[in-house]
Amino acid sequence: PFLMAEAGLIPGWGALVERFEKEAEAIQGDILYILGRAGDHRIIPFLKRILSRPCSGEVKESAEEALDMINAQ
Repeated sequence: PFLMAEAGLIPGWGALVERFEKEAEAIQGDILYILGRAGDHRIIPFLKRILSRPCSGEVKESAEEALDMINAQ
């Protein structure tokens, strides 16, 4: 899987990153929201990779919003 290799690279967020690809799009959006609200800059590369791959507009929008939340802190 595309993003699972990153799970161990992001301390504290590995479990959510690992679950991301296994979940339905609605849950993926929730995961991205949680990551954005947490405000941890270490998650930015993960969010950017989501934006660079094919996925639904809703997931992309959630990733963009998560980046905006992190950058606003």
